[in-house]
Amino acid sequence: KVIDVQKPGASPTFTPDGSSIVYDGGTNQQPGLRIVPVMGGPSSLLVEPGGGIVDSGNGSISPDGSLVTYLGSGFPESGEVQHCGPCRFVANADGTGRRVIDGWMANPAGTWSPDSSRIVTGTSYPGGAIWVIDIATGERAQVARGRMAIWLDNHTLLVEA
Repeated sequence: KVIDVQKPGASPTFTPDGSSIVYDGGTNQQPGLRIVPVMGGPSSLLVEPGGGIVDSGNGSISPDGSLVTYLGSGFPESGEVQHCGPCRFVANADGTGRRVIDGWMANPAGTWSPDSSRIVTGTSYPGGAIWVIDIATGERAQVARGRMAIWLDNHTLLVEA
């Protein structure tokens, strides 16, 4: 099978049902978060730049399939922040209803808790930090030192030191 990924970037993730891959892709003129079926076929733009955001990437879809988190940069027209470089966003799975959350870190790609209520992000620099962001409240808490983390269940993270 051939999967058309149109210049893939970093951070590929599977959709919750495993049928597609979400990845950073596109062109310099239209960078964005794209989705492509694993069985092959053309990719499509999941989250496109706009509203003052010039790019999007490093995304993942929530386990319940209702939300997407991703990084973007630019000058959001919403007035939420003056400048993003980058900002982490949460939006409906179709890219609408975008809002800034406090968690710009890119590593890992906004990994969702199994119940879709939180994401974990981290920094890859030596002695980095692991952060958990509550999607409903936007509150962010540093929970560990490390470079990457994944959820084992809704209350437990496995952290790479």
